[in-house]
Amino acid sequence: MRDFSDSRLLRTSSLPLRATLTGFLLFVGLGYATNFALFAWKTGCTPSGVARYYRGDESQLQFPKEFHELLENTHFHIYIVPVVLLVLTHVFFMTAWSERAKLGVTLLAYTAAAADLAGPWLVRYGGAGFAWWKLASFLTYHATLLFLVGVPLWETWWGRVPEGGPPVSGPGGPADWELG
Repeated sequence: MRDFSDSRLLRTSSLPLRATLTGFLLFVGLGYATNFALFAWKTGCTPSGVARYYRGDESQLQFPKEFHELLENTHFHIYIVPVVLLVLTHVFFMTAWSERAKLGVTLLAYTAAAADLAGPWLVRYGGAGFAWWKLASFLTYHATLLFLVGVPLWETWWGRVPEGGPPVSGPGGPADWELG
């Protein structure tokens, strides 16, 4: 934990910390890339495909998702999604972005994740019209994940080192630095 408190920016963190964060971010990125690929394969990333996947399609002998299937999927994701977001946002907090940007991205990530988790239930039981909700929330959530993986990876290895060396707290600290 001292690595996190002593090094407020990724670029000025110790090499072992940057290496382990890079490994974590790459694995998370790969995990969400495969999740995106599965979703695209199963739904075609279209509202009609999303509706078919969750509500079924008799013409193709595709059955609607049953209550227990949605519950099992929700049960797993309701635990893992907040843990991954907790870690990703904490790593993002070590970037040179402003406090306002960090708060905005964090709120967007959690809101999109919650909307995405609600999506299957809304499509299945609320109607096919909610397929747009599921698709939009899924794409927004994955865009925030790409951002939460990509920005820290970039700043870990290629980010600007502030003039005067590692950051200090108080006036003149990280919140005062510009990204330019």
